[in-house]
Amino acid sequence: MFLRGPVSAHTVLAELASTRPFDVLDGPVGPHTAVGLRETVFVELVDRCGHGAWFGPVLSRYRMFVRLVDVSAARPAGAWVAAHALLWKAAQCRDVSDALLLGSGTRALRYRNGHIRPVPQPQQV
Repeated sequence: MFLRGPVSAHTVLAELASTRPFDVLDGPVGPHTAVGLRETVFVELVDRCGHGAWFGPVLSRYRMFVRLVDVSAARPAGAWVAAHALLWKAAQCRDVSDALLLGSGTRALRYRNGHIRPVPQPQQV
């Protein structure tokens, strides 16, 4: 998920922890602002503020990147559920002006102008 606006890493981590607490949370680790594990979902958070362009010119306008990855075959949809919950929370946060949820095997979703909508084509990001 990519987030744009004055949202802070603390806010994103607090929103993630409000639905499921972190078992482990640490940071900064290398380029990551924070890394953590909550049940069976690994979380990476990168606040690119001051780190220059990343992920190419289109996605470089987003300030924050949150990656959620399933680490257990026993619960393969945990990251999907967490990502969609975070998108819903981002849509309610005044500090998020734009959010883009991308993932393999699922349709891209975008929050902007008060609405969450599917992205018709990946090129229209």
